[in-house]
Parts: sequence; C-alpha cells; structure tokens
Amino acid sequence: ADLGLPGMLFAVVRRPPDVHGAVDAVDDTLARAVPGVVDVLEMRKLRGAPMFQALGGVAVVATNTWAAMRGRDALDVVWKPGANAGASSAEDLASLREAVQGSGRPKRVMGDADRALAEAAQTVSATYTIPHLAHVPMEPPACLVWVQRGRCEVWAPVQAPQRTRNVVAAAVGLPPHAVTVNQTLLGGGFGRKSKPDFVAEAAWLSKKTGKPIRLQWDRTDDVRHGYYHACSAQRLDAGFDGGGRLVAWRHRLASPTILSTFLPATTMAGFELGMGPLDLGLDVPNVRVEVLPARSALRVGWMRAVQNVNSAFAIQSFVDELARVRGVSAPEMLKTVLGPPRVLTEEETGGRLQNYGHDSKTHPIDIGRWHSVIDDVVARSEYEAGGGEGVALGFAAHASFGTYVAAVVALRDEDGRPRLDEVWVSVDAGQIMNPDRAHAQMEGAVVFGASIALHGEITYADGAVQQSNFHDFPVLRMNESPRAVHVEFVSSGGLPGGIGEPGVPPIAPAIANAWHTLTGVRRRDLPLRGA
Repeated sequence: ADLGLPGMLFAVVRRPPDVHGAVDAVDDTLARAVPGVVDVLEMRKLRGAPMFQALGGVAVVATNTWAAMRGRDALDVVWKPGANAGASSAEDLASLREAVQGSGRPKRVMGDADRALAEAAQTVSATYTIPHLAHVPMEPPACLVWVQRGRCEVWAPVQAPQRTRNVVAAAVGLPPHAVTVNQTLLGGGFGRKSKPDFVAEAAWLSKKTGKPIRLQWDRTDDVRHGYYHACSAQRLDAGFDGGGRLVAWRHRLASPTILSTFLPATTMAGFELGMGPLDLGLDVPNVRVEVLPARSALRVGWMRAVQNVNSAFAIQSFVDELARVRGVSAPEMLKTVLGPPRVLTEEETGGRLQNYGHDSKTHPIDIGRWHSVIDDVVARSEYEAGGGEGVALGFAAHASFGTYVAAVVALRDEDGRPRLDEVWVSVDAGQIMNPDRAHAQMEGAVVFGASIALHGEITYADGAVQQSNFHDFPVLRMNESPRAVHVEFVSSGGLPGGIGEPGVPPIAPAIANAWHTLTGVRRRDLPLRGA
C-alpha cells in the first residue's frame, strides 16, 4: 500500500453481494462526476469454480484512493443474483447439525463401533458446531500491478508468489515467464493472502487501462468478499463397558470442503479428515469415522491451522465431557483415549495415515510425544490443583503439522463473559531453529485461537455476508488478552515440525472446557460470545 509508480492510478471494486452474482445494470453518472475519477469499468463475471478468479462487479479507477472510494459509493448497481443468492448460514449450519445425526461415508473403521455403542453399558454423545470464520489480516489486500509491452510486474503481499504468477498470467493472457512477482511484507496473512484473486483484479484493470494500477480492498471488502474458513458440525459418540473401559468411538463430520474452491465438490477430502479424525491415536477396539456432504455458499479458503480448528474443538471438548462423566481429569482421559506411548500405524488408522504429506518414517505420529506435552503443561500450570478462587482451568491438546501442543487456560467470569487470565502452552515441534520466533508464533496462536473461541462468526443471508468490520467481526483486543502466556518447548529430538499453525487448535476447546468448570454450562457451539 506504500508503493508508487509514475502515472499510477488507484482502483477499488464494488463486488456482487453473493458469490456468482453479476451486474444486471449500472448507472455510473454520479461516480464519474466525482473529482479524480478517471474511469468506471465492469469486471468480468466469475465463471465456474471460484479458484482464484476475480469476483466480478464494477471497478472505479481514479487518481487517488479516496476519489475511487467516493466514486464507488456513488455507483447505482442492480445485481443479478447467483446460484447461492438464497443461502442462509443459519439454515445451512442447522442442516449440517441434522446431517451428522445420521450415518455417512466411512473413512476409518476398526471393529464394529455401531454394535459396540448399542451394547455399551454407558454411552456419551455430543454435537459441536463452528461457524464460518474470516482471516481479517491487519492490512487488507492491496497490490500494485503494471501490464505493459508484453510483460507484467506485480508488487503484492502474497503468501504464494508462484501461484500468483500463474493466476495473473491467466488473467491477462501472458505466459507465466512474462510475469514477475515482487513479494512484499504480508501485513498479516493467515491463509487469506495465499489466494491472489485481488492481484488478478489489478492485473486485469492494468491491462484494460494501460496504466499501473494500485488496487485497494478496504476492511468491508475483506470481511464480505474474502475466502472463509469452513463451518462444520461434528457428532461424537463414545461407549464404555461395565468395567469403565472405552470400547467404542464414532465420529461424524460435515463441513464444506476446500475442494469446492476448485471443483464442484461437497465432501471433505482425505487430507482434511487427516487433521484430527484420521490421525488421532485411539486405544479403542471399535472405531468409526464418517463424513457427510456439505455445500458451500461462500468461497472456502485455507485459514491458520485449517480443519484442525474444527476437529480439535469437537474432539477435545468431547474428551473433557468424557472425563467428567467418568470422574477423572481431562488430561488423564485424553491419555486413556490416546493409549500408551507408541508410533501410530496405518492399521490403527484404518489404512489412512495422511500426516500432512510427510513420510511416516521420518515424521511418525508419536503418541509418546503427545503424552510428554500433556504431562509438561499439567505440571507447569498446576492443573490438578485447580485455578483458585474465581478462576477455572481448561485443558486441551492436539497434534498437527508434525507438532504436538498442549494448552491450559485460566479463565474468570467477567459479568457473564469469559475473561482470559493466564495461558500455559507446551510444545514439541522437534528441532527449533529460531526459539524467539517460535515463541512469538505460539503467543500469537493463543490470541488467534482465543479470537475464534470468543468472537469468530461469519453469517450470511440471501447469500450475502452480514458482517462488515471489527465492530461486528471482532478480534481479541489488548484488554481481553491474557496477562501472561507461558510457553515451554519440550525437546524430543525429532525433525522440525510446523510452528505457525499448530498452536491454534487447542485454544478454543481449552477455553470452552474452562468455561464449563467455571459456570457448569457446556458450550458446544462457537463462538462463546455472550456465554
């Protein structure tokens, strides 16, 4: 947003309120009358799967950003509804919740979970939901693109410069080698800036005008027209025999798949299920994981920790519920579910061991490492002693991207709302190359995860996102943040794992579990705002 070129023009875009919507009619008389407005251009309509295409709509090009924004406000546009124009987030999430009450396509099977549940001496069942979520990086998407003399040069805060090059080349009809991408500082990314649709918009406008174009999204553009972390509904059932042994585990999931960004797909892919449901250590003789179809009314895109966010919330909340039913601590119950220290085999996972594309020989799923971070965080937080007067502790632990993370949060009740006090995080990420950065990533993950737990919710009506800015899609502010985050790296000697994403998934379930301890109220639906 700070870059400039001689002769540069500034552009903003008025986009359709619903994905696949299009311009029906536009009156740009008042927009063109705004001083500084140079041109008003109708963008190409989105075609087929969203991928990383521009969304379409009407662009206003001006000599400065303020004039372009004022011109956009003056446009009179009549929209032609798209295929998702009637969609409602409330109805869609309710349909997912209903879907997981029935059987789906099996993806992990050991023994006969259905029969074991029917014959169990005690069963526990719960359904958990998470709404769509937005990335809201601190700097909304912005870029500078110049198409001239058979070449294109891009300056943009993109997380995937190679993908950006290919998308821009397709948008302006150039070979990829004719496109140069200069990667700037991200200003926050979290997965949003791995999707270069905003760069494709600028490239098309630069080719159309023959000028360098600096395209700016404002916060409302970002909230209402981005790619979203997928909502989900998940039902878990567990069965215990007469001796208190866990003998059955059934997990049903329904969530729009990231594949819907590229294909007309409705069912989660194996790699998405491998973020919790398929790679979870289960010392249970009868296991069944099922997936059900889910349509997407919005563009689905990767967000920090991806489907681990949804599955960790469901699984770790459920483990806490099992612990309370059986009268044991949550860490003890999780270790019971995981079973003894061992390396997970494909036989245990029903022949499916995704492990984020890693070779299972070099990056095995090691239950012993999971136990180690659990024990470390329990000891450092003094979890078994409780949080003291007016404070409750919540626990959760999750493995992702080759890294094992356990978290304990201390929570207070502040006028009926959860208030974070302290957080302890124990991490086994293998060899740590830069301890200071790794520590910072974990601190940031706590804030990111707490924002999801306490505030995150994107809703839509008639296919249009209803939130617009931080007043109705808030993130954790300084006065809501924990007064201390205690991070400890547990060394296992393993190869390096991920560090930017694995800290996020345990935070929301740990907060929900602490809230139950504090109030006796079990929250199975995020966010906990107004709990």
